[in-house]
Amino acid sequence: MAAIFGGVPNVFNFSFNLPRGFPGSSETETRSEEFSSSLGFISHIDSLVWLVLIALAVVVILTIILVALYFQTWAYAGLVSQTLNIIREEPATFKKGKEIGEKFFWRIVGFRFLFGLAIVPVVVIFVAIPFLFFMAGLNTFAIVFVIIEVLFFVLGLIVYAVAVGIISEFGVRKMLEGDLKIVESIKGGWYLFRNNLGSSLLVWLVSVALGFVLVFPVIFIAIFFLVFGVIFFIINPWLAIIPAAFFITAFAFVGGLWNVFAASYWSLAYKQLLEKGGVENAARTSKVASTTNSAS
Repeated sequence: MAAIFGGVPNVFNFSFNLPRGFPGSSETETRSEEFSSSLGFISHIDSLVWLVLIALAVVVILTIILVALYFQTWAYAGLVSQTLNIIREEPATFKKGKEIGEKFFWRIVGFRFLFGLAIVPVVVIFVAIPFLFFMAGLNTFAIVFVIIEVLFFVLGLIVYAVAVGIISEFGVRKMLEGDLKIVESIKGGWYLFRNNLGSSLLVWLVSVALGFVLVFPVIFIAIFFLVFGVIFFIINPWLAIIPAAFFITAFAFVGGLWNVFAASYWSLAYKQLLEKGGVENAARTSKVASTTNSAS
């Protein structure tokens, strides 16, 4: 065989050079090495300086989170309150929304904290039970029980998240409209959800469907900026900051549009369910009154 094919060139033994600037090419590797060497000064930083830098970074990050939480909370309260004003055909202004947001800031923070705190006992129970089984001995029964429990736990979390999401949307609006305390707002949101269970779930399903529609342009934007980020990184690693900044800006813009839409959507649903409940209560009251009159 070697004698027969000895004169045939080996077509499988070939090599080629990647285009310049393409990932894996020598030029890109050289730039990556230059980028890494430019960060070489990091290894010469003293450990005490590192601790100070880390502490400063933590303080800065926490400050940014707190400031963002503050502005997001009062902006949300102001947006919801002014949306309700528009639905009631009352004047809506930025000044009024800002005043409402500042007034109800701590109440809304406490409102959200209580909802988050309510999940803690559930998590503790679902974590403690399988832990006790494993402490008693790792066997087939324990593994099967843990798998079943995890499935029920995930299902329970989904149900809890849906209920909390709906009750919180209604409860915040109850709070803003009636100047209610935290517990009163939660009760108001719960009663509205319980008395309109089917309609509330339908409103939630529509909002989820609309959210999925929004996911597609977000994915497109992410892919678009990812491609440009790779290209910019090939040219110069520091240039990748430019598409990253544009992506964050575009993402924040799309998120802002969604928040405005969601506030309007849930406010309209809230008012319609209130009116529906008012009509039903009025009809029930008139029916009882007519029955009483006929009996007398």
